[in-house]
Amino acid sequence: MSQRLVQTCIGLEVKAILTEAHGKVKEIVAAHRPSLEELAQRLLKKEVVERPELQAILKVVNIDRAKEKKSVAPSRQSPEKGIGRD
Repeated sequence: MSQRLVQTCIGLEVKAILTEAHGKVKEIVAAHRPSLEELAQRLLKKEVVERPELQAILKVVNIDRAKEKKSVAPSRQSPEKGIGRD
């Protein structure tokens, strides 16, 4: 393969990956739009949102554990590993 062809293939693959990621991000933002709007309004008023207030807006008990929960397969997750169970 020529160098130009390899560059074109890589460029097309990168574009496909970015297009897919962009679509996923748009879905996530759309799904969480109300919470994001509320957070934006609070930040405009106060400039700083403390953890408890952020957790209330995002409707999670423990922000640190929310990400962990998403990465654990539901069938392997025990009840002790739920959000906010410390």
